Amino acid sequence: MMPVEDRKKRILIVEDERLIALNVLGKLGHLGYPSAAIASSGEEALSLARSRSTRFDLVLMDIRLEGELDGIATAQMLRDELQTPVVYMTALSDPETLCRAEATGPYGYLCQPVSEGDLKRAIEVALSDYALERERLGQQLKSNAMHA
Repeated sequence: MMPVEDRKKRILIVEDERLIALNVLGKLGHLGYPSAAIASSGEEALSLARSRSTRFDLVLMDIRLEGELDGIATAQMLRDELQTPVVYMTALSDPETLCRAEATGPYGYLCQPVSEGDLKRAIEVALSDYALERERLGQQLKSNAMHA
């Protein structure tokens, strides 16, 4: 059973193919993540993420998107500006694309089509890893402040 605090996690799906986005949205709802939103481009994702009073806890990002920003560039901006963790959803596996994606520090990869089981595991691992990273950073800052 999912902890109550996990059910409150807000997830952004960034996918330009509407049917795929709706399919992932349905799976998220079935998994107990009702607070999900969809953006169909990198520009829309950034606009949504920047304008919300409550930030997204996780972004599920397609690598190939319509518009000026692909998923990799969008993920890098979300990470740099808002420290938002990203899990890539992709059918692409060419080495150059994967190398660019890896450089953004993703919290995971999902191969499309995405199964509910893989989606569940990827979300759980990404949220857990992100929480641990934030905790370590907080401890490091506290330690640095004590030694200053």
